[in-house]
Amino acid sequence: GFGPGTYVFNYGPYQRPEDLTIISTNSGDLGNTHSEYFNSLSETGLMGFLSWVGIFIISIGTAVKVIYRNNEPWVKNLAIAAVLGLITYYVHGFVNNYSDFDKIAVPLWGFIAIIAALDIYHRQPDEEMTEVKQIEN
Repeated sequence: GFGPGTYVFNYGPYQRPEDLTIISTNSGDLGNTHSEYFNSLSETGLMGFLSWVGIFIISIGTAVKVIYRNNEPWVKNLAIAAVLGLITYYVHGFVNNYSDFDKIAVPLWGFIAIIAALDIYHRQPDEEMTEVKQIEN
């Protein structure tokens, strides 16, 4: 990759002349990959891409764990709402990338924070004891 936030300054030479339109530019003032996944791959390389996908997988997995391990309806409903918001974002991420824009990034990271908080604050007592025993060993 070229580094975070640098794709717009480096994509020009990779454009094929036959694919250019009247709005095409090489100056780095317009354009992007139009994919959350391709953007992370082009800017941060394979490790950045895998980290991004890892965040997606872990957030969905944690939400599913919260949903199935909790008996309180409001906790389940909140986790379901947050995971549905994340899934919507992740699917939309194939055709556009908005995580660089603060107005869209706030709900993304907010949903992840909700899921993390529900996982931490609504764990079963036996889960906490197992983790304490693992840390002591």
